[in-house]
Amino acid sequence: MDETSPDSNLWSHLWNVLIALVATAAAYYIPLTEVSGFMGTGSASTVEGLLTVLFGLDLAVRLRRSRELPAAKQRGARFGLALDLLAAIPFFLLPGGELLRLLRLLKLYRVGQGMGRLGHLHIVHGTVLRLTFFLYWLALGLHWIACGWIELIGGASPGATQAAYVDAFYWTTSTITTVGYGDIVPVTMGQKVYGIGVMMLGVDIYAYLIGNIASLISSLDPVRARYMEQRERLSAFMQYRALPTPLRRRIQRYFDYVWEERLVSDESEVMQSLPPSLREEVALFLKRDLIKNVPLFDAASDAFVRDVALNLESFVALPGDFVVRIGETGREMFFLSRGEVEVVAGDGTILNTLSDGDFFGEIALFLDQPRTASVRAITACDLYELDKPMFERIVSTYPDVAGTLEAEARLRYGVDIELSED
Repeated sequence: MDETSPDSNLWSHLWNVLIALVATAAAYYIPLTEVSGFMGTGSASTVEGLLTVLFGLDLAVRLRRSRELPAAKQRGARFGLALDLLAAIPFFLLPGGELLRLLRLLKLYRVGQGMGRLGHLHIVHGTVLRLTFFLYWLALGLHWIACGWIELIGGASPGATQAAYVDAFYWTTSTITTVGYGDIVPVTMGQKVYGIGVMMLGVDIYAYLIGNIASLISSLDPVRARYMEQRERLSAFMQYRALPTPLRRRIQRYFDYVWEERLVSDESEVMQSLPPSLREEVALFLKRDLIKNVPLFDAASDAFVRDVALNLESFVALPGDFVVRIGETGREMFFLSRGEVEVVAGDGTILNTLSDGDFFGEIALFLDQPRTASVRAITACDLYELDKPMFERIVSTYPDVAGTLEAEARLRYGVDIELSED
């Protein structure tokens, strides 16, 4: 199967998820096997054999992938492969190799790498992911410390492993969180030294939480924070300039609509931040069908449609706003991406209603003449605008399209036009 195919990538991701789950299970299970009285040798051997097979297969998979990497990246991958090798060795088969089974936990290095990649791929949700990853490592750390405490107090009594683990996890959590109820206390010198270490670790974790949890929660929705900042600046501006109340309400309605539709960032600003290839692909996805719906452009080349799509300007019209007014000189046409508008005659009669995918004002691209009707938004509308100077500039680079458009305009509108090809 082609490694670059979608199916290959899907299986690769599923395999990585499987290994991450197995590594996490091993990180929970193996420390318990080192605690006296917890696990029988038979079950431990079965699990160790399964881990050897899975981690061995993963090592083979990663070796094959590393050979396809550039030379510079291959050198960087050797450290991870070395950890994979140590995690896959069946040390449990060696005499006295029980403690070496803890080397299986080196597989968590791959879990950490996967978390890093996930954070880079989902930057928008980076704060939530960081909080989730922190809780993951904290839960594992609490488990490991609890296992160490059980061993220090002499292990678990037969038939009381569950109670021993709950007591140990309770002591670990209360100590790490600096609560320390004092109902379970260290007695021997080793227990006291261990408790001091856990307390110092708890202070570090507590400081981290106090310093970061507030900022993590407050930054869960950076778009809302930006919106609130814009609203505060807007309110200050309107108050300073003493804008009339009806105008203030219309401005606030506009910002509310933009917020509700999650359009806080201007579309043109976002498009300009993309490289040319992605900008073109996004523009065609958003606008190609709108442009092709216009009969004048139906026979135009893909290159012409691409240039038009890249030069459309987006804007929002609120309910009751006039997009065009009767009698004004038309210098642009409009594409209605979402919403409803009504075409209104001079006497107020509703001539037509337009909705998603419709267009209007196209005659303005050919003639400088007054608008024959008004167009008013019924609902909040997302529109694209193509003005006449930009249209003429695009047409000038496509002489074959110019001839087609002239003929189509004469046929549809009965107008005699001549598009510039300079």
